Amino acid sequence: DWREVRPDVTVVPHGAREWAAEPDFGRERRGLYYVGSMNRALDLELLRAIAARCDAGVRVIGAVPAEPLGEGIHAVGWRAAGDIPAELADAVAGLVPYVGDDFGAGVYPTKVYDYLLAGAPVLSTPLPALQGLPHVRTCATADGFADGYRWAMGLDVAERRAMREYALANGWSQRFETVRELLAPVEPTVFGGDA
Repeated sequence: DWREVRPDVTVVPHGAREWAAEPDFGRERRGLYYVGSMNRALDLELLRAIAARCDAGVRVIGAVPAEPLGEGIHAVGWRAAGDIPAELADAVAGLVPYVGDDFGAGVYPTKVYDYLLAGAPVLSTPLPALQGLPHVRTCATADGFADGYRWAMGLDVAERRAMREYALANGWSQRFETVRELLAPVEPTVFGGDA
């Protein structure tokens, strides 16, 4: 959580202290979730196709367009960061159905850690930033997402708990320390005048 490192930085608190309580990993899970806004990274047609192929449907937490989302997609709307863990407690898996353009090639969706903290694996289009990340399954088509959904339905409590442990070990504080260590040996450069 960046608030622990720099209190003057305001960010959406993915993986923040709102996640202190461990979810009930043994509870029945019923749906696929997408957390985020309807922005240019989201492939809305793919999201509709995923909902059509998965009997659980898709719940969207975030801003939604004025147009109908489609059959099987339920718009939850914005939630406070502290309410997202309870919403995701029902997630079979979290979705990252992003378009494969230049924007998508450079995006690092931090919602991945919200999903993992809830014990929900991530089903994503093949984004470079997520390649090789544990508990993330990349899917190139809606049928691939449907296969991923069926796989996620079969995960047990230990597998879901391991996702949370991975996310807890890779929060903002740990990432900030990694960046600080990498930059420590670099001498600052001063441009155009005295420092």
